Amino acid sequence: MSKSQALIELRAELEKRRETSEDFNHIWENEALPHLREIIHTDYSISIQAEYGGSRIRRVVEVMTETEIPQEGNRKLTETVSKVFGENPSLKVEISFTVGNIKRSTCTEDECVPPGNPGHHFPLMIGDSVDYQGGTSAGTIGPALDCGGKTGCLVNYHLFEGAPQLNEVQHDNEVPDCHLVHPASIDCAEGERPRIIGKLRAHSGFPIYKTQRHSGSLEKHFQLPRDQAKIQTDWAFCDLQTPLENRMRYSPSEREFQEHSGLIHRVYQGNPRLRIIRSSGRTSGIRYAVVCETPVAVRQGGIETREWCLENIPKLLSTDQWITGGVGIPGDSGAAIVDDKTRELVGQLWGRNVYEGDTNIQRITYFTHIADIFDDIRERYPEIDEVKLAGAPSIPTSNLRTNGKTAHNKPKVTFKISQDGVQRSHLQASEPIEHFLHPATSKSSFTSSTGSSATCIDPPCTSVEFRAMDKEMGIMQTSAPSTVT
Repeated sequence: MSKSQALIELRAELEKRRETSEDFNHIWENEALPHLREIIHTDYSISIQAEYGGSRIRRVVEVMTETEIPQEGNRKLTETVSKVFGENPSLKVEISFTVGNIKRSTCTEDECVPPGNPGHHFPLMIGDSVDYQGGTSAGTIGPALDCGGKTGCLVNYHLFEGAPQLNEVQHDNEVPDCHLVHPASIDCAEGERPRIIGKLRAHSGFPIYKTQRHSGSLEKHFQLPRDQAKIQTDWAFCDLQTPLENRMRYSPSEREFQEHSGLIHRVYQGNPRLRIIRSSGRTSGIRYAVVCETPVAVRQGGIETREWCLENIPKLLSTDQWITGGVGIPGDSGAAIVDDKTRELVGQLWGRNVYEGDTNIQRITYFTHIADIFDDIRERYPEIDEVKLAGAPSIPTSNLRTNGKTAHNKPKVTFKISQDGVQRSHLQASEPIEHFLHPATSKSSFTSSTGSSATCIDPPCTSVEFRAMDKEMGIMQTSAPSTVT
């Protein structure tokens, strides 16, 4: 199945899942989850995933603990979950028990594919390899930000774990004298050395990746009580001395027609729940996933948080392919999460579940909503009066609307589709192109992206005109299946 066809089918299945999502989440938050928290006395991660196919969506409650739950405990948990959801087939759930923990995505025990984007690049783009100077791991550079008039980049703070300068820090807001390099030293070719591209300027606090804050995004989009809307924080802002374009690098090159995305200069302002996203990581390269239906409930060290996460798209990657090459594998720390339809920034990746024993279990990948990061930067560093994507208009950090974006925020991209000289369809902005095709045009053979477009069209005598930012990009005509880039 082609990628475009798989995404079309997934969107339909996600719509079916949304039909019962509010009812499911209401029961989950008010009845099921409180009971589970009372029964489980160890650290845990409790997530909701779904299996598609057949006449209904099958939701699976995955309970991950660091030690195995006794059989009697498993039975009690299963009975509790089954009872609160009753016999409604559209809400019926299954429960799965696993042993494992959450790992940051610079290093996990899972074997993974060779890195998809380890090389040296100029100018830099979102998805390129980075590390701290003197480090021996690798992470991913995120978007370029404008913080109080200073341009820099967003990365994970745990990328700097192991830097000797951290031992000299005396208080929470003190910034270690650390430098960011590209590519990571482990990605350098023989005879090549990483070059300094920036310096650490701000961070989410100490201990590294063990800090929390209130989440405006969870409170708004999931109506969680304020005292329960708490997330882990794991971000760092580095001043840059080399250009970084807010475009996602598409690596490896064979996965997409283009080398990179169009400019990403807006934050996604709707609710990203069950949205298809794309991410470009140093190791996984360009990949797709789905934002969670329900935030993960996490208890680590006795501290409870709720976290945004990503699910695999089984029609694009098998479980094994997702484990070894999907979003969030080692080296993807810091990767940007971007809405696939609008090409707007959703968040920043920071970790993944890792399981013991039976390794053929679907992983979930954790990320922080970008509005929560912006809020944290402004609250921890009051001297930074404004935070935004580099080149973006000023917007409030957590004042996110729940009904999507307005028309004037849409990218100025126009597609005109004609057959035999007659205009059949007209599309402006970044809606999926297959929604606007003439019925004679095969949807399964048509793919699109922002900025520039790569298109395959089946019917004879079909022309497509591309315009972006009010500039003509080209016209293609075909009398047979064709491809343009």
